[in-house]
Amino acid sequence: MARRRWHGIFVVSMLVLSFSGAGEAAQKPGDYPNKPIRLIVPFAAGGGTDLAARMLASLSDAFIGQPMVVEVRAGGGAAIGTAYAAAAKPDGYTLYMATSGPVSMTPQMVKVPYTQDSFVPVIQVGDNPPIFVSRGKAPGRT
Repeated sequence: MARRRWHGIFVVSMLVLSFSGAGEAAQKPGDYPNKPIRLIVPFAAGGGTDLAARMLASLSDAFIGQPMVVEVRAGGGAAIGTAYAAAAKPDGYTLYMATSGPVSMTPQMVKVPYTQDSFVPVIQVGDNPPIFVSRGKAPGRT
């Protein structure tokens, strides 16, 4: 079941990319992809975003016939990797494993060379809801 779900994610992602006007991929959808795809991760290796990216990358060759190469571009609260992804050639061969903070909040707080409009959403890969926790011996329980 999990393998089928990942297959669906890849199929939808590639269809959206190939018909989204993303340069070379939109011009020749039958040839896409014909080379490895870069997946930019703006956080340090070993974190949740990196692990999700590597899970996707490990399945890409089997489902789309091309490897997906994870590139970690950490630093600056993810602004370095996000700026790097925003400056990449829009040819469908560079994807960015985005989270909401660097894309929507960072440009509102500091000067960065990108805006929220620099990116086109393709698919939601995961969900990370915030939770409240406290020490185990804290008096409150609810």
